[in-house]
Amino acid sequence: MLENISDKSIKTFDRATTFAENYKDNISYKYEESSSSSNANNFATNQTENMVSKVTHSTVNFAHSLGNIAISNVKNSFSNIKNVFSTKKNLKTVNYLKNVATVEKETIEIAQRNTRTFRSIVKDRIRNILIATKITGIIIKAIFSVFQFLFWILFALFGIVFIAILFIAIILLLLFSIYGIFFSNEEIVDNNIVMPEVVDILNDELDSQIENIKASNVYDDCYITYNKTAWEELLAVYAVKTYHTGNNLLTVDDVDLEELKSMFWEMNVITYELLEETDDNGNIFNNLYINIDGKSAYDYAVVYNFTDIQIRQLNELLDVDKSIWLPVIYGVNSSNEFVSLALAQVGNTGEEYWGWYGFDSEVDWCAIFVSWLADKVGYLDTYTLPRFSVVSDGIEWFKSQNLWEENTYTPNPGDIIFFDWEADGKPNHVGIVERVDNDIVYTIEGNSTDGICRQKEYSIYNEVIYGYGILRY
Repeated sequence: MLENISDKSIKTFDRATTFAENYKDNISYKYEESSSSSNANNFATNQTENMVSKVTHSTVNFAHSLGNIAISNVKNSFSNIKNVFSTKKNLKTVNYLKNVATVEKETIEIAQRNTRTFRSIVKDRIRNILIATKITGIIIKAIFSVFQFLFWILFALFGIVFIAILFIAIILLLLFSIYGIFFSNEEIVDNNIVMPEVVDILNDELDSQIENIKASNVYDDCYITYNKTAWEELLAVYAVKTYHTGNNLLTVDDVDLEELKSMFWEMNVITYELLEETDDNGNIFNNLYINIDGKSAYDYAVVYNFTDIQIRQLNELLDVDKSIWLPVIYGVNSSNEFVSLALAQVGNTGEEYWGWYGFDSEVDWCAIFVSWLADKVGYLDTYTLPRFSVVSDGIEWFKSQNLWEENTYTPNPGDIIFFDWEADGKPNHVGIVERVDNDIVYTIEGNSTDGICRQKEYSIYNEVIYGYGILRY
């Protein structure tokens, strides 16, 4: 059991020391701000020792509470236990634990006789949380490194109960830190706004602004420079700023929504101009130029006067794997994030995608769409996929990497499907394989019918399928 739990932590060994030092640096920084003494390091050390004492006391109390809860639920019904530990509403679970913590201490002995059932439930819940956040392992390893001696003492005394409580304590630390932003896609309380809804609202506002500019001008051609602030950067700034005001990051209420709107429009400025231009043949055109100028996270770290500690926290949020942001921004929760992110784009037009690539006016963007998805899930960084805007370039790359399959191949979800509409040996379209079912291949394609991202389906034997690029995981 302990070995399985530790596996996740071992992978993050090199970051444990950084975690401990950041904690101590934070204490030192606060001391130096409030005192003229030069003994900030000793002060930080004392504060760290105090924290150890507090964590020890809290952990023992929590162990008692969890033992009480385990037996209470086992006595009532197994399904009640399962519901408590499988719910997404972590805060409600914690309140429930506290309310029932008055049961006699002797119930811990009974709980230990039910550890097999209890261990299975806790293990499932912890696995789900680890998968959802992908960052808990860093904190587990850090805490294990700092409090290793304490860990073994408590493990010897309380066994599985202590392990369960340790994980719950870690999740609580996670929820109420800057990393709480990664849980803002969950409906913690009834009818709260979740972050993917906020993203949709603000994206729609931006699109409406662009359409209003177009509608209010008479023009021949429109050129858009689409340099919007990346959502990861905006939300990272919001997380650090909000955390240091004492507000939680788990939920979004109307006040938070207005704050996010304000930040969005501060960081994304739209300007436009209508120019009369003459081509080489002397023809006169009225061309509309729309510019979306997005600021970076670090631009606004300066605007908001972030301290050194806040800058470090901003760096931590921006250094996490890109896929961790997918549930927060797009509501993507799936083992195949690439396909899920593609599905979340269905119905979109192409401005964001070809603008991201660097074009200032609309182009054929099916290949760009694939590249955009690859960037968001981190595939460009790992060379799992290339960055390409021309269909034939993508095919050449897959062939050069020995990752090409002819159209007789049965694809897997996430594979890249290339099309040759005229069946003349000149491929001219590309999409993503969603799934294959009963010899039907289901796809998600950018720049599909009417220039929209759409889901399509084809017989796996259809001659318009040119071949497949295979993902290198």
